[in-house]
Amino acid sequence: GSALPVMVSETGERTLTQALPVARQWVKMRNLAAWIGTGAHWRALFLAGKSSWIPFDAAAGEEVRIQREVSERLRTNCVAQWAPESTSALLTRTKHHSIPFQTLREVIQTRAPSKFRCLVRTRDFLPKHVEQFCIRRRECEDALKEVAPSANIESDKRQQEAPVSFSGRSEGYDQWMYAVQLLVEDATAQLVVNVFAEDGEMFFLGLSPRDISTCSASRDALKRKMTSLIREDQKCNDEPWIECCIKSFM
Repeated sequence: GSALPVMVSETGERTLTQALPVARQWVKMRNLAAWIGTGAHWRALFLAGKSSWIPFDAAAGEEVRIQREVSERLRTNCVAQWAPESTSALLTRTKHHSIPFQTLREVIQTRAPSKFRCLVRTRDFLPKHVEQFCIRRRECEDALKEVAPSANIESDKRQQEAPVSFSGRSEGYDQWMYAVQLLVEDATAQLVVNVFAEDGEMFFLGLSPRDISTCSASRDALKRKMTSLIREDQKCNDEPWIECCIKSFM
């Protein structure tokens, strides 16, 4: 559902035996290698002496058919062909239905700050134990002195956050807050995002932040949510998908 960079490799005595396609030419490529580049970008490698390409058969109308399919994808904002066709099948939804979906590759390549509506699957999460999903605000303030999150799953309804002061205690200094990381993935890349503070309260709707280790009801509810989010026993086309808003920071 997205453009895939194809890198051309000429190593040692291996050189390209055919000219490369011209710009905007539709072609078929064979024997490409696949690899993951910086930032978990999926890429393809055109290997000299191994890979090859051929033009589309104009007489058979292949180019017209592909152009029609691409136009339809753009019209319907299709970014993941194996995601559920109906948004009602998604585990989470946002209220920004008029905003087009964007791929994780676009998130990574767009200069911060920015916001994105994405369709992704969750591959992993930290901390590994739900009892550690919440921390006291004072722990966050100490951590923010050293590092700031690079991406954040943003809630639809932002609440007023307690003002932070690194020189002293903030209002709500001893309050609990969510601090969870998710590894999300689409057809173009993987990205670690932070489910943080009030955004965490929206993501884990109905579960207020607290000391989870002392509340069995919250612990069991969070375990059920994470089990529904990551079902490792499911086949690729049966894995849960979520719709989310991702915000990048400077």
